[in-house]
Amino acid sequence: MANVMGILASTMRTDAEALRVIAQNVSSADNVAYRRQILVSRPDFDSLAHSAQAQLLLPKVQTAIDSRPGTLKSTGESLDLAIQGDAYFVVSTAQGELLTRRGDFHVDPTGVLSAFNGDPVLGTEGTIRMPEGTPKIDLDGTVRIGSETVGHLRLEELAPEASVRPMGDALFASQGGAPVASPSAQVHQGFLETSNVSPVNEMLHLLQAVRHFEAGQRFVRTYDEMLDRALSDLGKI
Repeated sequence: MANVMGILASTMRTDAEALRVIAQNVSSADNVAYRRQILVSRPDFDSLAHSAQAQLLLPKVQTAIDSRPGTLKSTGESLDLAIQGDAYFVVSTAQGELLTRRGDFHVDPTGVLSAFNGDPVLGTEGTIRMPEGTPKIDLDGTVRIGSETVGHLRLEELAPEASVRPMGDALFASQGGAPVASPSAQVHQGFLETSNVSPVNEMLHLLQAVRHFEAGQRFVRTYDEMLDRALSDLGKI
């Protein structure tokens, strides 16, 4: 009985987490450069190895990031930037240097090029200060105003063994290896990357998760009724 109930509890917890992730994806579908979250299940061998009483190997569910890029949408704004390639912009935050694909930048009151949340966007020589004038940003990330070069955007990509961990506000931390300078990424001025969420697909996943959860509920009720009848019959004997 413990094994059956353990399987049911694990399955229904996974379904509940799937519903949370789907809701997050749908609510963020219109956010600039949002990366869809997905659930990944893998056997929890560590728990099995450390449990002498373990008789059942249940999957361990983790949230991962769908790294497929969104499409590029033209805005015509000089400080709207989109990356073509696997690279990220680098932003200086209170949590340290983080990565982002979100390129709706602005200039703060002190003249520093900043991300949408106000954190400074980093160049190869630190923060980028923008004098008066309309910026021109080259494909390699060089920032110019008139004939003056004011900075060069840091474009970094993950090391082969690394992955990203979401930190909120479209920011990511690299884990498993430090990011490295991207040799091939290109910056497109006047464009923004859309999210990679398909609302239609998310609704299909939602229906699937709800039906799976409801099936688990019905199985629990049926199993409970079966045990109740078994105990009643044993009591009569």
